[in-house]
Amino acid sequence: MYAIVEISGFQYRVEPNTTIKVPKLEKKVGDEVTISNVMLFSDGQRVKIGKPFLEGATVKGVVVSQAVGRSLLCSSSSDARDTKRRPATDRILQR
Repeated sequence: MYAIVEISGFQYRVEPNTTIKVPKLEKKVGDEVTISNVMLFSDGQRVKIGKPFLEGATVKGVVVSQAVGRSLLCSSSSDARDTKRRPATDRILQR
């Protein structure tokens, strides 16, 4: 069984008891996440496809961890080095 969901403009294939890495969400570790943007659902025998989303379908998960992306070195014309961080990411465990 699996589903294709949209989170923050990105599409992810999710399955029960797996973790996915997604862009930063306004949730804390341990908070439950309900994703209603389900684009496709398959139970192994049948496949349901939304146009663009399936009505009434949701995927639930829990935020397992949060992290900040690694530093990036940005070049500039000055002598000073600028560093920026990638956006933080969350890991979600699908139920």
